[in-house]
This record gives sequence, C-alpha cells and structure tokens, in this order.
Amino acid sequence: MKFGPPVYGERISEEEENRNLMELKSLSTDYARKERKEGTGPHFKTQAATAASALGKYAAAIGQERSKNPTELLGGLPHIDNVDKKALLDRLRKEVKVRQSNEMNEMLREVRSGVASHVQSAVDKLKQIVMFS
Repeated sequence: MKFGPPVYGERISEEEENRNLMELKSLSTDYARKERKEGTGPHFKTQAATAASALGKYAAAIGQERSKNPTELLGGLPHIDNVDKKALLDRLRKEVKVRQSNEMNEMLREVRSGVASHVQSAVDKLKQIVMFS
C-alpha cells in the first residue's frame, strides 16, 4: 500500500511508522486490559490514559503526514506482545530529531502543530510511562 509523499519530506519509512503505531496501540491496549483486570477502571492520568494519549498524538502526526484520518491508520493493526518501551521511546526520540531538522530545512522555521510537534507530544507521554514502569 503506497501513500503520497511526506508533507515535509521527513524520510521516515512507512514501515517504521506502522511499527511505531502497532507498538503504541499494543501498549495502550495492554494497559487498559490491566486496569480493567485490576478493577482500577478508567481514570484520568493512569498509565492506560497516558498510553492512549501517546497513541493519539502519534496517530495524529502520521495521519497529518499521510492526509488520512488517524482512526483509519489504527484499524487492523496487529497486537504485539512484550513491547520494549525504552526502545520505542528511543526510536521516537530519533524520529523527532529527524522531523524537526527537516521541517527547519524545508520551512525555515519550527512548524507549530506540525508533524514533529505531534511526535514530540507522543514522546513526552511515552516518557511518563517509561519513568513510572
């Protein structure tokens, strides 16, 4: 399946983006299941809520880049067991740097509400999960 070129030419492969989406979706699902099982339920600022927020931010970034609805991107993604949260965080941090650099080179400024800023928001959320795991 081919999509149009990246909005800012970030040069992040579609496979890498899909892998990140799968892992974030799996984390979100796993934390939600864990909270339901423990009976803690959905609360604001739980790990499940934070993981869902990270997923939403990243899906919004990729949706913006591909000109697709973020929910379309998430449908049909397989679940991944035992996601390495630290490795995912490191990959996303590197991705932010690449996207910011390319946005600066192509737009000659930092793009507010651009793809890089959405990915940075996902990194910030994921960092909270890694710190408290």
